[in-house]
Amino acid sequence: MMTPERIEGEENTYPVTIAIIYFENNSISQRERLDFLRKGLADMLINDLSQVRGINVVERGILQALLEELNISTQEIAGQETNLKIGKILGAKIILLGSYSAYMEQIRIDIRMVEVETGLTLYADEVTGKVEEIFILEKEIVLKITERLNIEPDLKEKERLSHAARQSLKVIEYYGRGLDYQDSKQYDKALEMYIEALKINPDYQEAKDRIEEITLRQQQKE
Repeated sequence: MMTPERIEGEENTYPVTIAIIYFENNSISQRERLDFLRKGLADMLINDLSQVRGINVVERGILQALLEELNISTQEIAGQETNLKIGKILGAKIILLGSYSAYMEQIRIDIRMVEVETGLTLYADEVTGKVEEIFILEKEIVLKITERLNIEPDLKEKERLSHAARQSLKVIEYYGRGLDYQDSKQYDKALEMYIEALKINPDYQEAKDRIEEITLRQQQKE
């Protein structure tokens, strides 16, 4: 396992504002099939970390709007200089960069927390497991990040994370594809994907939230 990188003597001022950038897909196999995780993983982390006290997370919609305003494609955000620029505009102290690589049924997810002001890596780590256990792996990342920030989730937050980990991979596949359709303004297709996710898990709040977003947008245009 990668040795975590830390900056000694660093002090955190709470709440810490974090911008989570879409993940890079470096998969050797199943690359196209697992591309939905680029936004799906980032969105899961945004949703989970935003509910932890002591952390402010930039909303995905704000990030996406900025990328569109700056005419930056999701393929161009791999460069750290661009990411730091995005972080500064969003008012973030830290940007979270990540990538994943799948081979056969295994997946490795790498993360880096980078200080926006200096560009220095504050922390780097990885998690590895089965592709079908992506929800569990994502929750491991959440706990690693909170630990690095010296934030201890309370019992309610831990119970929520434990419950959320028991999900089907197909749920996030439909959800991630829905995000892609939504960002490309194909709202009808996005709704189809979110509805499919809810058929598997009727309690999947993230899909419900995205459906509400699209519904409100459509009503405002009428």
